[in-house]
Amino acid sequence: MSNGLIAIGEYNGTIQIWDINKKELVGTHGVENDPILALAIDPRTSNMVAGTKKGKLFLLKANMERDGGIP
Repeated sequence: MSNGLIAIGEYNGTIQIWDINKKELVGTHGVENDPILALAIDPRTSNMVAGTKKGKLFLLKANMERDGGIP
């Protein structure tokens, strides 16, 4: 969790980022047919790392409001 944000990785390759204060979905990122197995958010920088079953790593920005979305 970073600044009231949580990230959920799904087996279908989707990452959902939720704002728990507003109770709303603020962003998604998908990797087709590659299950998300690990997520970590740095609370100081709002950077998020996601790891997949096939060994891919993604560095994303978790704070949508400040940074304008996930690349």
